[in-house]
Amino acid sequence: MSGKGAGGAPRGPDGGRKVRADAEDQPPPAAGAARLDGRSIPAGLDSLQRRFGSLIDADPTIADDDPVFLLAAGWRSGSTLLQRILVSGGSLLMWGEPYDHSASIRSMAEMLAPFDDDWPRDRYIVSSPVDVNPDTWIANRYPHPLDFLAAHRSFLDRLFAEPARTAGYARWGIKTVRLGGEHARYLKSLYPGSRIVFLVRNPYDCFLSYRMLHGVRPASQWWYYRWPDHQVSTAAQYGLVWREHVRSFVDAAHDVGALIVSFESLVGGETVDELTTFVGEDIKASVLMSRIGASSEQKRAPTAEQAVLSIDEIWALGQAVNPLALELGYRGPSTTPAKR
Repeated sequence: MSGKGAGGAPRGPDGGRKVRADAEDQPPPAAGAARLDGRSIPAGLDSLQRRFGSLIDADPTIADDDPVFLLAAGWRSGSTLLQRILVSGGSLLMWGEPYDHSASIRSMAEMLAPFDDDWPRDRYIVSSPVDVNPDTWIANRYPHPLDFLAAHRSFLDRLFAEPARTAGYARWGIKTVRLGGEHARYLKSLYPGSRIVFLVRNPYDCFLSYRMLHGVRPASQWWYYRWPDHQVSTAAQYGLVWREHVRSFVDAAHDVGALIVSFESLVGGETVDELTTFVGEDIKASVLMSRIGASSEQKRAPTAEQAVLSIDEIWALGQAVNPLALELGYRGPSTTPAKR
């Protein structure tokens, strides 16, 4: 699979067949599929901006801030490698999956879901101090929705932008493996000048790496899609998360001006120049040649059985990821499956 320009779908090798995963294997709604009582983050954001305007309308200078948001389709997708490449120029500090259990960005984005044509009522919005006094009905009085959005941005600025500047970096960014296209739309509304990169990898290879990593680490536990209730421990669960993320990336890419990159094209050195231009960083391709491990726990070699997917795992992944994986050219794992 090779990379694809801003707003386009990735192109790639070849991919699987269409079947359906069992209900018990389904993780919580992921990425672009997330819904709150039938409401979605993009729909709420659209309603808010249609009725009340956008942050950039109120203050065009906010586009001068250009953080980089790297959203990858699940764990073991090459996100840390791409993160290292993006920061190699020296001016960008990219935070890595910050406070993942707290899910701050996801939780704040979900605050937008209730907005629609009827809520909040126009008469609840305070337009002047005269609207709040003891001689008027003040049981329901809201700050302007643009103040609501501005407060979201202020939170992210204080948590991520200010520490980066204090550390001497000119720019900041975030790498995440749990957020999808709808969260990219949310971030773009807060930071219109941001650069958004979506990363996709062969789901069969992703899950093999994910499962194998946990198999060779003595004290490991399965990671959470959403803490504390939803760990991802099966091929079907992983595949469903992958599918929802990737579908949401493809759906949102044009609207947020994102660059979709495949892991396969990245390690092949095919997208470094494109990334340099898109992100605006003097990145170094030499990072591709160096490998850095996260922990000595990962050094234990896997067994022959651990190092390949089983037929059952391939079948379960195929149920979950297709037909999308097929459309992107992923027909199966790069390694020969184990016969068990």
